[in-house]
Amino acid sequence: MTRHDEPDPELEEIERLLAGRPEHAAPEPKFEGDLKNALNLWPQILQQQIASGLKASQLGVHVVRKPIGPIELAEIRKQTVRLVPLSGNSIAGDEGRSPAQALFDAIEHYHSLYKKPAVYELTFFYRFGKSGNVPGTTTAEIRLGQSEPQVEPRVGHRRVRNRELRTKFVGDVATRAEVDSVTVKKVLSGLLQHVHETLLKSSEILVPGLVLLKVVKGAPTPARKGVNPFTKEETHFAARPARLVVRALASRRLNRRLRQKARGREERALADPRPQPQRRDPIAAARTRAEISERIIAALGRVDEPVGIRDISKAVGLPLNALAASLKELQTSGRIQKRGKTKGAVYSLVQGSGGK
Repeated sequence: MTRHDEPDPELEEIERLLAGRPEHAAPEPKFEGDLKNALNLWPQILQQQIASGLKASQLGVHVVRKPIGPIELAEIRKQTVRLVPLSGNSIAGDEGRSPAQALFDAIEHYHSLYKKPAVYELTFFYRFGKSGNVPGTTTAEIRLGQSEPQVEPRVGHRRVRNRELRTKFVGDVATRAEVDSVTVKKVLSGLLQHVHETLLKSSEILVPGLVLLKVVKGAPTPARKGVNPFTKEETHFAARPARLVVRALASRRLNRRLRQKARGREERALADPRPQPQRRDPIAAARTRAEISERIIAALGRVDEPVGIRDISKAVGLPLNALAASLKELQTSGRIQKRGKTKGAVYSLVQGSGGK
């Protein structure tokens, strides 16, 4: 054997690896129908994966629950829950149930724990044997709690807020008038129709006891440059032609009620029935301080040495805070003197004054 006929170990290893590698990667599985519908997607995933040699137990489903309806964005984030993943063999179905029915029953069990409209987002993945999500799939969903498919309103949208206000308004009026909400809605509908027709014919209409509506002609505004109040950037405002504008003026009765509320006459009496504290009579307060001063002088006159404020309080029979003003007046008038700091201060009568 010549040198060129000797086998090359590196070439043999490369040929061995190339022989065991498929010429092309396995094609990504294709699914039919609505891929966002989990009940349509799951049976196809199960069928294709079993056909490729996998078992149902090797598949799993991540489940995320998100509330739907006219609620705030912060509440949606707060109530979003990641639930316990489902194993493929538990939702593979059996003789009496299809895979789609088994998946629906599992999600319905989760839904029974919350009992509020929600969308359940499902992501299909490999539990073991392979890693990652099932190729060719996206996040699918199942909606529960709605009688028919509805378009989810944008969170924080003005229409959602206005609907809540209208519902509350109708309920409050029905409660005060002691009628049902249907009657209130009919009355409001008739009122609005009458107001619209009247404003189209004439320039004003009075809703008794509430408001006077007037149609006025708004002056045209030319194009101008200004500052955007939100971004604080210079911007260009387009010209606006003359237009009709509805102005609202509160009735006299409503203005009178609002002024009464501002003064707080009726509301203060109803909300706070407690008697208001009476102001102290300055003459009576001065007489009280004079009486306390005489009692302090009498207490200091019964001892021959300086006395602390606590001993004075015991002798007079009054708390410490009741003696402060009288002690200060006696010091200012020169009838008593104070020695020492605040905590260790002592008081005594001024020699020669006799306390008088």
